[in-house]
Amino acid sequence: MKESNYNKLYKRRILFNSMTCALAVVDKDYFEAINIVKNCETPTTPSMIKLIDNMKRAGFLIGGADDEISRLKYRYYKNCFREDSFYLTIAPTLDCNFRCPYCYEKHIPGEMTIEIQNSILEFLYRQMSQVKRLHVEWYGGEPLLAPRAIRYLSEKINLEAQRANIIYSASMVSNGYLLNKVNIKLLQDCQIKRVQVTIDGPPNIHNLRRKLKGASIKDTFTRILANIQEVISCGIKVKLRINIDTTNMGDLDELFSILVKSGLGEIPFYFGCVEKSSDFCMGSEDYLEYEEFAKISTALYRTAIRTGMQKKYIPFPYPKRVFCGACRKASLVIDPKGNLYKCWHDIGNAEEIVGNIIDFSQQDESENPNFIKWFQKSPFENKECIQCYYLPICMGGCPKKRMNGKKSCERWRYIMEELIAIKMNRL
Repeated sequence: MKESNYNKLYKRRILFNSMTCALAVVDKDYFEAINIVKNCETPTTPSMIKLIDNMKRAGFLIGGADDEISRLKYRYYKNCFREDSFYLTIAPTLDCNFRCPYCYEKHIPGEMTIEIQNSILEFLYRQMSQVKRLHVEWYGGEPLLAPRAIRYLSEKINLEAQRANIIYSASMVSNGYLLNKVNIKLLQDCQIKRVQVTIDGPPNIHNLRRKLKGASIKDTFTRILANIQEVISCGIKVKLRINIDTTNMGDLDELFSILVKSGLGEIPFYFGCVEKSSDFCMGSEDYLEYEEFAKISTALYRTAIRTGMQKKYIPFPYPKRVFCGACRKASLVIDPKGNLYKCWHDIGNAEEIVGNIIDFSQQDESENPNFIKWFQKSPFENKECIQCYYLPICMGGCPKKRMNGKKSCERWRYIMEELIAIKMNRL
């Protein structure tokens, strides 16, 4: 038996293991247990035997021959190539009713043809004969600009999933402006049970950033907030995304106060980073470097708690198998023309197309350079990642950044101690 390489003691009192995400407050008995293990002694008291057993179950202590890196590698590659679950992100249109200044997408009018929709169904029917789970994420543009495609595909997929006896789930990323009663009924009919909506601050901030295309209406905040309330009342879960840069990071206490007063103090939320001009966004001089963003976001979580938002939605890491769906073989993104990608940030970029829905199943993936490159640079080929304490909860970070030679570390390495303090109610 030995101590895990992924133990970290904060302020000599709070122990965290990044392999299991176990968290514990320690006392002198912990240090005694560690000495017993290091000296290969046998615990003699019932309390010490129980303590060491609990430490083993939590992952703080591991078997003497246990190779944690090998275990992480196995976990990573197993999930990269598992084929019992399939994830498909569908963008039925790339058009959008908003023109947000930091958006990375090219907004192209038009929506998916019935021919492409039927090709998607043929593709998914083949997948459903091999999988136990199927998840569809509706994306855009603004997906609610193409309600007919959403309804048609959802109805067909739901029927086939029931026939094939597989677990089907669906969610959506929307700006929230079109989440009226008609579209809420659409979501209910289509079994779309979760929606992500972006609000970027209180009305005066949000309305400057989340603008309607070519419209005289200046206030999008009020309508989106009302829509969120209505969606939740209808039993659909909503998660808020708040995009952060230098222009709004000092105004979020007002937003949180509005959410609490509107009965939304328990809504899940997270912060997104507006980064420097890159593959991910158009960028501006108001961007944040990711390390800076991570530290600011932690302060903002404290602000959220102080204004009455629920602590249970403060993020905390979990043992990660892979960073995202782009690292999984059984995960694809499809645009309105039927073009397929691995990452949804690549939608519309012809250089990143991995195939087309019409003939993708007939292709040999091993001969597709755009497909296999996502599996070429694992975190285990990076010396810094291998030696990093945060590897089990990061798994190398964003693979797209990693492929482009950019630093891809997850936020945990910058803010873990602060998050633990919040978790332990040390505010």
